[in-house]
Amino acid sequence: MKYISLELAKAQFTGNFQESYAVGEIKAMLDEVPTVDVAEVKHGEWIENDNGTYSCSICHSCITKEQYNYDARKCIHCGADMRGETE
Repeated sequence: MKYISLELAKAQFTGNFQESYAVGEIKAMLDEVPTVDVAEVKHGEWIENDNGTYSCSICHSCITKEQYNYDARKCIHCGADMRGETE
C-alpha cells in the first residue's frame, strides 16, 4: 500500500476547477505525489496484576506502579497507545 500526503496531493490540483479533469489525468497526478512514511498505531490497555504491576495487553510486558504513575499513555516496550481505544 502506498500512502501520500493530502497537502501535497491538493497542491497538484492548480488552475480552474470548473474545467473537468479526466480520471486518467487525476490518477497520473496522484501517482506523482511523493509518498510519506507511516506506522501502524497499536492500541492496547494496561492490565493490573495481583502484585501491583501492570501488563501491556499487546506485548504482555510489565511495568511498575511508579512507571505507570509517571506515564501510562504509551507502553515503553512496544509503543502501543494506551489512551483508551483497544484492538
